[in-house]
Amino acid sequence: MEELRMYGHYYKMVKGYGGIPRKVTVVGIDGDMVTIIYGHYTREDLKYWGGLIKMRCNKQKIITRVTEKQKKQIDKENAKIQKIIDEADEALQRFKNGQH
Repeated sequence: MEELRMYGHYYKMVKGYGGIPRKVTVVGIDGDMVTIIYGHYTREDLKYWGGLIKMRCNKQKIITRVTEKQKKQIDKENAKIQKIIDEADEALQRFKNGQH
């Protein structure tokens, strides 16, 4: 297993996500236990995002590399989320411009 590093971007399998690994960032390492947050963040990002929920798990649960199939699943899920964000942004702009 690859050695985990602070603020490294990894993945973790989580129940309820259809077998798609979730992105995680390691924010603490204590022996065999790691503290993670969901999403990929840099140390600089975390200076501005103080309220993220931290979780602890065994470092064996962290996936350091995803397969090509998993990468495609993650990209597909990210595209869905981005589409929802873009649609919400467009609706907000129409509302702001009085085009209900």
